[in-house]
Amino acid sequence: MLMRTAVGAVVGTVVGGGFLLTLSVFTRWCNGGPFRTGCGGGFSLTFGPIFSFWLVVAGVLIYAGFRVTRAERWWWVIGIGGGLWFVLFLALIYVRMFHVDNMVQADVHDFMATAYVILPCAAFAVAALCTGRRRAC
Repeated sequence: MLMRTAVGAVVGTVVGGGFLLTLSVFTRWCNGGPFRTGCGGGFSLTFGPIFSFWLVVAGVLIYAGFRVTRAERWWWVIGIGGGLWFVLFLALIYVRMFHVDNMVQADVHDFMATAYVILPCAAFAVAALCTGRRRAC
């Protein structure tokens, strides 16, 4: 049980860090002009594929980690962890849009960067913790 949770937490941290770095690369040299990657309306079009890519990477890393530790039921961890990450991500977007109005801009960026890394870590760790072994009859 501890090994599964550790694999989920490590994979979530790696994927969250990669997701954060990918977002920062796409928005680093943004001048706000139209049709620029990472800026304006085009950024919302690239956000979904970036999230999906890192979700697939998380699935591959969970599969590899569970194969190394000889744990079972990795497909449940991928499904539950991915769904939980998505739901927590939507909750983070809700908090960002409606509840951080009084914060300084730099604090908001630090909060979002921390949340981008912690959310998948928590999601995959909880998913790995909650998937038990199959009972032998």
